[in-house]
Amino acid sequence: MPNKDTAQYFGDVIAYLLPGFLGLWAVAAFDPLARAWLGVAAEKESTVGAFLFALLASLAVGVLLNGLRWKMLDDHVFEWPKVGVPKRPKLDRTKLGANLEAYVDLREQQFRFFQFYGNTFMAGLLVILALLVMWAQGRIHWNWIDGLSLLVAVPAGEALLFGCARSCLTKYREETRSLLGQRDAA
Repeated sequence: MPNKDTAQYFGDVIAYLLPGFLGLWAVAAFDPLARAWLGVAAEKESTVGAFLFALLASLAVGVLLNGLRWKMLDDHVFEWPKVGVPKRPKLDRTKLGANLEAYVDLREQQFRFFQFYGNTFMAGLLVILALLVMWAQGRIHWNWIDGLSLLVAVPAGEALLFGCARSCLTKYREETRSLLGQRDAA
């Protein structure tokens, strides 16, 4: 069994840092300062400071994406009955008792991956917007094959991320409800 600290750090990296880097790249399309940060961090002779700055900026954007995901997907989209995600279990952490460790493990195994997929979905929306803005400004040029590839791959990727987020959240809510001894909510 992996070290608990290692599992938690891995969960934080996938939940916030990786989607945050994608989001930072998208922000760089609009903001010259963010573009400069990424440029400095990508240089061959970059310093540890530049790397850490890009790392912290990615983490900050990832946390913001997490909040955006929470408000848009968790509180609205995934609460629609037709989406098929079970309702949130009633969680009273004071009553977890002997199940606390199992709950923490469940959170790391299911919810962190949900955060990754959901946060990356939100970052993907920003990337789409950034690509469209850069194209409209003439900063990138696509031939018809590139354009067609993007028209197919990007929506397919977003649909895959959305489906994975939905699946992970469903499993997390079902297993949490089971752990707490609650019946399925209708």
